[in-house]
Amino acid sequence: MVDKKYQDELPRIKKMVEEEREYFKPNIDRFNVMKRFTFETTQSDDEKSTLALLGKPSIEFNICESHLSRLWGEFLQQQPDIEVSAEDGAPVHPEQVKLVEGIMRHQIDQANKNGTEFQILRDTMGGGFSAYKVWTEYENEMTFKQVIRFGKVFNPCLTGFDPLARNPSKSDGRFAFELYPKTLEEFKNDFPDINTSEIKFYGENTGFRWSYRTQKKEKVILICDFYEKKKTKVKIVQLPGGFTMKLDEYNERLAAWKKREEEGAEKRQAPQIVGKPRETEIVSICRYRFIENMVLEYTETDFKSLPLVFVDGNSEYIETSGRTYQITRPYLHNAVGIQKLINFAGQTLANEFENMVMHKWKISKQSIPTEKSYQDAFTNNQIPNVIVYNELYNNDPNIRLTAPQEVVRTPIPPEISNVFFNSQQILQQVLGSYDASLGAINNNQTSGKAIVEGAFNSNATSMPYIGNKMQGLSQVAQVMLEVIPKYYIEPRTMATIGMDGKKVPRQVNYKGGVNLQYPDNSLKVKVEAGVNFTVQKNKALQAINAQSQSTPAFGQFIAQDCLDIIVDNIDCRGADLMKQRAEPFMKNMKEQQAQAAQAAQQNNPMMMKQQQLQQELQLKNQQMQSDAQIENRKQDIAQQQTDNERMDILLKAQQAHEDRLVQLEKSNTERMRAATELALSHVDGEHQRALNAIQESRAHADQLHQHTKDALEFAHTVTQAQQQPMQQPTGDMQNG
Repeated sequence: MVDKKYQDELPRIKKMVEEEREYFKPNIDRFNVMKRFTFETTQSDDEKSTLALLGKPSIEFNICESHLSRLWGEFLQQQPDIEVSAEDGAPVHPEQVKLVEGIMRHQIDQANKNGTEFQILRDTMGGGFSAYKVWTEYENEMTFKQVIRFGKVFNPCLTGFDPLARNPSKSDGRFAFELYPKTLEEFKNDFPDINTSEIKFYGENTGFRWSYRTQKKEKVILICDFYEKKKTKVKIVQLPGGFTMKLDEYNERLAAWKKREEEGAEKRQAPQIVGKPRETEIVSICRYRFIENMVLEYTETDFKSLPLVFVDGNSEYIETSGRTYQITRPYLHNAVGIQKLINFAGQTLANEFENMVMHKWKISKQSIPTEKSYQDAFTNNQIPNVIVYNELYNNDPNIRLTAPQEVVRTPIPPEISNVFFNSQQILQQVLGSYDASLGAINNNQTSGKAIVEGAFNSNATSMPYIGNKMQGLSQVAQVMLEVIPKYYIEPRTMATIGMDGKKVPRQVNYKGGVNLQYPDNSLKVKVEAGVNFTVQKNKALQAINAQSQSTPAFGQFIAQDCLDIIVDNIDCRGADLMKQRAEPFMKNMKEQQAQAAQAAQQNNPMMMKQQQLQQELQLKNQQMQSDAQIENRKQDIAQQQTDNERMDILLKAQQAHEDRLVQLEKSNTERMRAATELALSHVDGEHQRALNAIQESRAHADQLHQHTKDALEFAHTVTQAQQQPMQQPTGDMQNG
């Protein structure tokens, strides 16, 4: 269920739709009347009733549609020229521009396979206006990849645009909408949860109704897709290099930058804001899908421009009593009156034929012979015969009868035929289509050049319709340009068409390749009418032919270097094969001309003599160069010998210097050895004296130790001697 705040918008947007339908209703009525006038009948129902009352034949002579059919046939051979370019200073790679341009060509080619451009042109020239629609859809039923499409709306009379818009494509309007009918059963299948019991179905032809009944009593509901511009005020900043972004987006990126640094990433200087932030309005497109009493869906789309594009025919804004309104005009807008005059003249002429007196003879009843063979001469005028009649009444010589008289037919007034035939020339003047009149003249005084000039002027009178159609197509391309980075994100292979018209598959959004992620407002696109109209091609061929005849050098230049351009301006069966074979043919022709020129030079005695002189001069130059090289070699050898001698002297001096250094080093070494031996001898003497002192000290210590040992042993002996008598036992003690 849609949020209540969007349901509350229903009265406002319903009022905008109803007011636009009321404002544009005269143009819608004119659209339907002119479509019926051009493609069905040039007579209204009232005119047919009047003809029936007058007894005139209800015939018509629609010569207007032939003019439109001829123009459509010529314009179908025209291919739009698409040019995608980067805005000044925008950071867009040239390969991105080339890729987007190829995608645009392929999109237009795909739309034309469904007859989009032809149908748009039929609407604008036949009815006065039409409309494109841009939408997105899944590439097929088994994928998640979305693609961008465009085409003609279901019915231009069921679309509406802001009445305040003044751009031919209505891109400057506040809103646009499309209505499409669904039967009650279809609606319930698509929206089973919507209650339709409160909807009243009125009868048909009661003005604009959100729901109605058809002649077959079938209930129909109008669903409206209402697209509205939604403006949001934001602040933007400019960074070094001219980059701009929203201030909130800049702050988010700056916070992420600092977070990465805190996590250990390499510290780098963040981009600083240039100047001061400013406030701007960002436009987005929201869509309300609603019926008479309820909003069914609300969507924030990815579009930045209205996806519905108005295609103007040749309209004009008229101001009356302070009220300004737009009047759309089809190509035959001013030809209605002269077409009706042609019909009236033709009907009058046909009525004269119907009422023409067919009687051949006027004769009295009594004069008619009774014999059947004589009567046949009066009743069967196609067979040559003798007219026989009764001259005497009942063979009475006194009563003579009137002889048969031939009936004289009343001629048709010449004014009728004059109006009928001259009206066609007036129609051509009204439409500005002069080529048909020139083409109808088949005499020696009208040249083919004059016919082509007239046809070219005829195309020029219809160029307002072509120009407005191209403006609408340019706006369609701009809408697609704005949403391509939002839908073509993942890697994929896309079909493109190059400037040569060949289809080339391109891989996009792959690592290291070209991607479609370019900044907003960085690219612009322009679509123009191509120059390959049939009449313009014929005119170009005639101009080239005339110039070639007057200037042979120009003709030779065209034949040798521009044959592919000539073939490109030829429309015939197999023209594509001619284009493919033109380039190799030109290359072969140039090679043959070069070979022929070389052979001619070889067979010419003067040229042969000149070549011989040139060869002799070349030999002399080669000999002089060889001598110079030998002399230079000798000088190089002498210089090398001098350098070798200088090197020997330097080497000998270096060797003597090194010998002196060796001798000096040897003397120093001998001196150091003697000093070392002296020092070692002194050290050995000191060591011997120290050793002797140590030995004497050790001998003295040993002597003291021996004296001490002897003294202890003596003392021990004395002690034992003193203790021995004291320990001798008595006899009694021994016996006891």
